[in-house]
Amino acid sequence: RVGAAARGPVVVVLNVGSPKHLPWLGCVDAVLLAHFGGQEAASAVTSVLLGEVNPSGRLPTTWPRSLSDVPAKAAAARREGLPRPGDVPYDE
Repeated sequence: RVGAAARGPVVVVLNVGSPKHLPWLGCVDAVLLAHFGGQEAASAVTSVLLGEVNPSGRLPTTWPRSLSDVPAKAAAARREGLPRPGDVPYDE
């Protein structure tokens, strides 16, 4: 909702260590992943946002477009009932 109400480009900076569900992805102009930035994270993010450097890194992880793309979620959906928080269903 915030992205839709903004005047101008909306860039979301994620400071996370693992893939997350991003249902709002289609509502923003760009996403910058800034995990493990360390002491100079703020300076590095600022340089990217101002166009001083090119964020040419590659993601070491796969980010699903929806929860249905997550294998653990699909396995949980096949089970009867809902899994408890923290459960990781496994079957072969």
